[in-house]
Amino acid sequence: MKGAHAKWLQYAGIGAGISLAGGLILDIPLAQIAVTMALTAGLVFSGFAMQSVGRQREKAIRQ
Repeated sequence: MKGAHAKWLQYAGIGAGISLAGGLILDIPLAQIAVTMALTAGLVFSGFAMQSVGRQREKAIRQ
């Protein structure tokens, strides 16, 4: 799980970038784009974290 955090941060950055591009295309104010980017990055990161924790718990139960 140590190296996985770096991978999750990359995916969170990609999600934030997609939010930025969409916001700029739709001509949304920058303050709202920044909030959307932060929420998207947090959602992606926490989703991968929860998935990893669940996977570790499943492995522990099987053993």
